[in-house]
Order: sequence, then C-alpha cells, then structure tokens
Amino acid sequence: MLQFFHDIGYILFFNETSLNSVAILDVQWFIDAFKSITMDENQGNAMKDTNNPNQQFLWIKDFFSKPKDWNNFYHLGKLPCKTLVDFWESHGDKDFKEYGDIILKYMERLGLLVIGKNFHYIPCVNKMDIQTSLLARISSERYEKTSVICFRFKHCLHHFFFQRVVVSCMHEWKFLEIDGTPGLFKNIVLLEHKPKGFIIAIGVNKTSIQLLVYSISRSLHSSDTCKVRDTVEKILSSVVKTFHKAVEYEVGFSCMEKDKITKESEGRFILEEEAVGSAKAAEKGECFCNSNAPHNVNWRKMIKYWRKERNLRIRSREGTNPTRRYFSNQQRGDDLKNARSYEMQEHDESQVIIDIEDHHSEHGIFQVSDEESKKHYWRVIEKLIGISRDALKVYFDCKLSPQDLEKTLKLYGDEMKKGPYRFTEDQLLIMFPGDGSCPLSSMFDVSIMYKLLRNYVEDLPTPTKGWGKKPDIGDIKETDDLERIRIYRNKFSHAGQDSTLEKDEFNMYWMDISQAIMRLSNGELQADVYKLQKETEHNERKSCDDKKNG
Repeated sequence: MLQFFHDIGYILFFNETSLNSVAILDVQWFIDAFKSITMDENQGNAMKDTNNPNQQFLWIKDFFSKPKDWNNFYHLGKLPCKTLVDFWESHGDKDFKEYGDIILKYMERLGLLVIGKNFHYIPCVNKMDIQTSLLARISSERYEKTSVICFRFKHCLHHFFFQRVVVSCMHEWKFLEIDGTPGLFKNIVLLEHKPKGFIIAIGVNKTSIQLLVYSISRSLHSSDTCKVRDTVEKILSSVVKTFHKAVEYEVGFSCMEKDKITKESEGRFILEEEAVGSAKAAEKGECFCNSNAPHNVNWRKMIKYWRKERNLRIRSREGTNPTRRYFSNQQRGDDLKNARSYEMQEHDESQVIIDIEDHHSEHGIFQVSDEESKKHYWRVIEKLIGISRDALKVYFDCKLSPQDLEKTLKLYGDEMKKGPYRFTEDQLLIMFPGDGSCPLSSMFDVSIMYKLLRNYVEDLPTPTKGWGKKPDIGDIKETDDLERIRIYRNKFSHAGQDSTLEKDEFNMYWMDISQAIMRLSNGELQADVYKLQKETEHNERKSCDDKKNG
C-alpha cells in the first residue's frame, strides 16, 4: 500500500533496507527542506508573499563562519555538515533538525546529494566549469587513456540524469583531489580508482553522458575499463528506468579523436556496433570517414578499451536493457550480415546468440524449460506494456495538445506542486524544466499522463467501474483503457525479476492490453503489436524445436 501511494505521488517511500522503516507523508515538506538549502536571496525575494511585505526568510549563507566555506558551497556545492545542522536547528520548521538524518538519506536516494563525513555534495548547486588547462591535461596524449564513449540520448537529456549518475558513482569511487580541490565540476566529475591507480572522468554535454578513463603512471587494461563501463552503464540504466520507455539512449563514439569530453562533437556519432564492424573490416585498423570534414579514423583504437575479447555490450535500441552479443573468433566484419540471430531472455537482459552459418557454430542451440517459458511470457507482457505507454501518449496528445499542456501547467502549476493532486519530485522536475521551457509529452511516463488526464482534462468520461478501479474485460470506454494501462503498468513494474506467467494468464493479459492499445492509438501502433506477436510465436516454435532435438 505504501508503494502504491508513493507511485501516485502522495508520499515518499522506498522498500529498501535503509529506508523502509520510514515514509515521508508530506512531500511538499521534504521539497521545502531541500529548497531551504539551495535557495538564494534573489530566488527567495521573488517568492515572497506580496500580501505579507514583512515576511522574512532565513538564509543558509548566514550560517557559514568562513567566507571560504561559503564560496565552496556557492560555487562547488560543498556544504559543511555542521553548517547544515546549525541552519536546520535555527529554522522555523524544527522537524528539519529532528528528522535531518532521514531527510538526507531520502535526498541521497533521489540523487539530490551525496552524504559525507565532513561535507555533503549537492551537484545541482555546482556552478564551476572545469579549467581549460585541466581539460587539456585529461585529453593529453601523454597519458594512456581510453576513447570517450558516449551514451547519447535520442530525444532529450535532462541535466538531472547526469547529477543522479554522479551521486551513485561517488558511492563507487572517491572524487579526485587536485591541488587540494575536489575534481567536482558542473559538467564533469573526476573520480579515482585507487586500487588500480587510474582516473575516471564522467562528463555531460547537451546530448550525451560521456565516460573516459585515463592513467598517469600505469598501463590500462580492458578488463578494468570494461568493469568501470559496466558499473556506470548499470547506474545509468537504473536512473533511466525510473522514467519511461521514451527516455532512450544509444552507445557510441565521435569519429573525431580530438573531441574532448564535455564538448559538443565536431564529427558524426558512430554507433558502437558500427565501430566494431568497421574495426574488423579494416586490416590496419584505419579507414576513411566521409563526414563534413573527411578524415581517417582508427577504429581499433576507438573500441580498444571498451570491448572484451568475446563479449561486447551494446545498448538495445528497443528497450532499456543492454544487449550482449557474442562473436566467433574467426568472424569477419561482414559475417554480421550472414548471421542468424535467436533471442533468449536471461534475467533483465536480452541475449542474442549469433550462429554463424559459415562456421557451423553450435551457439544457436539452447534449451528452454517450462519455467523459462513462464518467465518469457512475463517479459513479453512487459514489452507489450511498453507499447501501451506509447498508445497512452497518442491519446494524451489528442486531449492535451502542446499548447493546451503549456496553458495547463502554467494555470495549475502551484496546485500540482502543493495541492491534493500533487506530483512527486521526480515528476515535477520533468514537468517544470529548470530552463522554464514547456516539456514534451514524450518525456512523460504513464503516471504523469494519467494524473494530468484524470485531474486536468474536462469532459473526460468516468470509467465504467469508477476512477482507480480495475475495469472488466468487457469495459471498453477510453477511460477504462486509461485505468487498464495504469494498473497493468503498476503490477508489472513492481514485480520481482524472476516473476512468471502461466500460458492462460499470458493469453488473457495479451488480449486485454493489445486491444486497449488499438483503441487508444486508433490503430497507429498495430505494427508494433504485430511485430511483438511474431517474435513471441517465433520464440515458442524455437523452444519446441529445441526440446524435440534435445
């Protein structure tokens, strides 16, 4: 029940060991606690109640005993622990101090700050650009370093994604000290892997989160750099999953070696699988790139540290999980064109086993037990629910055009933040971007669209069984489908990784959800549903054949 109220934005609750003993019932109170730390005088004066000219604000700036500490906070986001305690002790809301430890744990869990022994780090406060000289040192050919691998977002990259990744990565590695100053900057963070003696740089530009590993005194090994990549990509995938399917990224490189981390690329973006194929095709590792500024590209150098001998991780372009492809040692670049692929699910990852016909590989043969089939049914419905989110977006855009959405957000913004239909902090960050622009509906998940449609669209018919109730199979109003998609999304997103479905359940869910998709999208997504249906039938036939041959 607590998880349900968290999902609809009424409370904050995480069913995790360090947090599940406490739930925050007043989300606005929690937001105020964070706002009290980050708000400056100019923002505060703009928020003053015009009917109360004597209203006073308490500024955290007044609690810094040393100008140097204030400068470190204002420019770098370093907040001394004692300063925060003193501030909350004097604040009008005494609950901030009493529940300070809980507030900080929730802030860290949401990616808002990193809790430290002497100071807390708040990424969104950091205004410091990396010095040109330091960026030049990182990019210097004097050091052994990887290429810059890019996680490029296809639609929109919110800076908040980068900040959340940084918070999680700082639990894995300690920040680098540079002449007594932490390597923490607005668009890049430098972390130190002490046991291995190399430095990890994680940066961001308008479209991509970027990763670079370099060493000043030791050699780099792909086994180490691939582990770093796996850790960062796992964190990034975890962050992306808290939003929705439309938040999608691709993995690749810039074709221009001179491109520096955090800088916009001057060349073209190359998908990782394209770089691998090109590296195999080029005998000397170099070939010509016909971009705006034609040049040679050292493909092998590009992928050298990001690829293990037989295991290349690439980003799936259709889902949120990575795809792993295994290549035969004898395989050439053009073998990919002649490969026969079979898809097999394992945990949350989609595996593609490549059976090279020319070499009669045995990799394409695998056994699927009844239990594996049940897990597969569950994952197919998860994919179908992903399509249902797209159907809901089609319906949403018909009811709330971009112009109507902008008007609604402006008119009811305060109510959405503080009223009975208030949204969660993560949702508000998407709905009200920091640059003041109007968000795109492609960034909204099911929960945001459902709440906006239900509470802010006039003349929407009441579902057959009422709002918040699960509709029967025969209930086919548009709002029945709205409830149907919300309920299925909650059911499947909160289940464990090893959940299963019986065949009869699978058939019932498929019929119920696929028909809702057709109705809400007016048939626009018929091809997507049909493609998933054919993939499922193919996998079932393959499973039966394998059992017979086994």
